[in-house]
Amino acid sequence: MERQMASQEATDNITELQRRSRLLSILGELESVIYYVTMLILISAAGILLVVGFYHFVININANLYENVLQLLQSLLLVMMLMEILHTVDISISRHQLIADPFLVVGIIAAIRRMLVVTVELEQPGAVSSQSDASLFLWELGILALVTLILSICIYIIRSKREFP
Repeated sequence: MERQMASQEATDNITELQRRSRLLSILGELESVIYYVTMLILISAAGILLVVGFYHFVININANLYENVLQLLQSLLLVMMLMEILHTVDISISRHQLIADPFLVVGIIAAIRRMLVVTVELEQPGAVSSQSDASLFLWELGILALVTLILSICIYIIRSKREFP
């Protein structure tokens, strides 16, 4: 009788483990589907940004060349940010882990992108009407440069720890 109860209990445990395993498998597949849909959206967004950025560049070729090139550069930097996020999603799918490096690279690209915008704003006539306005622009550029430096140091530390555990 005890053997039969123990056998029944073992069978119940195996059945429960099989259900949990099946559920985890389904959740893993669902996670992969979500990642692939995310990748498709990121690729589509990057492609659209490239086409639209180049289109605006060609259409406005006779306008202010400096601003035109800057707009194209901003579009390209945004595409680079999307591609870094895409790379992160790809790593998440293949390794089943989240890696910080690409997010830090996105932060660096975003800071550089903002620096470009601030420098263009500084060069616009009437943008700096007082000493305090110029000071604010310079503070923002300094903080963005500091953020870029800190994020670069973080990438260096993370990569050096990965290479030399």
